[in-house]
Amino acid sequence: MKYKYFILFLGIVILCFLPNKKYVELNHLKILSSIRVECNDYEYAITLIEVIPLKENNSVEYKYKKYYKKNDSLLSLKKDFDKDYHFFYGGIKSLKTNCLNVDDIINTFSLYKGIELKK
Repeated sequence: MKYKYFILFLGIVILCFLPNKKYVELNHLKILSSIRVECNDYEYAITLIEVIPLKENNSVEYKYKKYYKKNDSLLSLKKDFDKDYHFFYGGIKSLKTNCLNVDDIINTFSLYKGIELKK
């Protein structure tokens, strides 16, 4: 009987110290369709393109909104974007870049490995 209480207590303590993910309402999630990365000297210029579906009559039309930032580090750019907005990177279908380190871009933004790459 003591073991059951001990295991229950241990489970509650472990659950208290596990990190909780912040809840994001799906209506506030921005779905991205493509990403553009331009490399100039030691600086990256990133443009994220959000797709906004609009339902009209019996069809769906799409509008696009662009988010642009410049910095010298890919990781700090991603943190800046994520700090300001809640982006969903899983919907990105194409990556347009002139950079040589495409693998770093794919790993930093957690993109699908079979993404369409445009130069």
